[in-house]
Order: sequence, then C-alpha cells, then structure tokens
Amino acid sequence: MQEFPILSGVNKMLMTDITKSDKLYGKYSQVEMLDKETLEMLKKCAEGNYDIIRDVFDSFVPEAEELIRTIKQQKEIRDKEAIRVSVHALAGICGSIGAERLRKIASDMEGLVKSGKGSKAFELIEVLLLTWTELSDDITRFQHSLKK
Repeated sequence: MQEFPILSGVNKMLMTDITKSDKLYGKYSQVEMLDKETLEMLKKCAEGNYDIIRDVFDSFVPEAEELIRTIKQQKEIRDKEAIRVSVHALAGICGSIGAERLRKIASDMEGLVKSGKGSKAFELIEVLLLTWTELSDDITRFQHSLKK
C-alpha cells in the first residue's frame, strides 16, 4: 500500500488539534453548564411566570449565536483585539443567565488575549463551539422543564 506523506502530515495535524481540544475541553468539564443557583434565582424572580424566563433565554440564544459567529470570523482574520471584545460581551451575557461553563471559557479567552497569549485564546475557540452546542441543548431542556 502506497503512503502519501502529505496526507499523513495532515492526519497528524488533525489528530493533534482534536487531542488538544479534548484536553482543553476536559479542563472545563467540571464547571456546571447552567448554574443551578442562578436558575433558581431566575425562577424566584419570575414568581411563577415562567414565560419571563423563557423570554430571557429566547433573547440570550440569538445574541450568543451572533457573538459566536463573530468570534469565528475574527479567528479567521486573526483579530485578537476584536475577539477580546466579543468574548468579553459573551462572558457578560452568559453570566446573566447562569451559563457558567461558556462564561468561564469566554473569560479565560479574554484573559489570554489581554496577557498577550492570543494564540492560546484561538485554541479555545473549538472548546467554546463544543460547549455552545451542549449549552443550547441544555437550555432547550431547561425551558421545556418549566411549568406551563
């Protein structure tokens, strides 16, 4: 069987990226996806009107999606300062609804850019995207768990 050295190099590069993402993702796996304390506080503030909580999450999701889309675009052009601003905004809105794991990742990315380690922040983008996928599912489940 003939080997193609270029493809072998690409496979090694892809495996390195996947392994790196897995290790970084594992670092955040101990952080709650949705902070139970914040969710309980939201329920208490809503005083039984769970439509208010649904509205909060319905506002959060498109705003977070737009910020994540922007972060992906900024990664493509390697704009570290723009990423810092975007992850700062993302961390803020995540904190307001208790999306703790995504908030932590975004805050860490911001700190890395501020400390001159933008390339390390770029590595966390894949972890951010994986976390967003999981968080979206958790938000849907949480919204469905609210009484009508």
